[in-house]
Amino acid sequence: VRAMLTELRDEGMTLLLVSHFKDEAEHLCDRLAVIDRGRVIALDTPERLASTVATAQTLHFVTSGAVYPYMLRALPSVSRVD
Repeated sequence: VRAMLTELRDEGMTLLLVSHFKDEAEHLCDRLAVIDRGRVIALDTPERLASTVATAQTLHFVTSGAVYPYMLRALPSVSRVD
């Protein structure tokens, strides 16, 4: 289906695609609309929309056993441990 949609888009056809998958939307769409509760809250190219989103994520959790901060800091995707 993705190949067919890509071909139609490349031929100049306008398509309306509804998707919850970011990679699919980035691949197939020239413009994206983000809809929240029936309202368009953002409308731009995939690149511009992605540039407005913070890339860092924060995770808060409680463990059932001992976890030592040095073990978490050793993980490649962890930048800070409080």
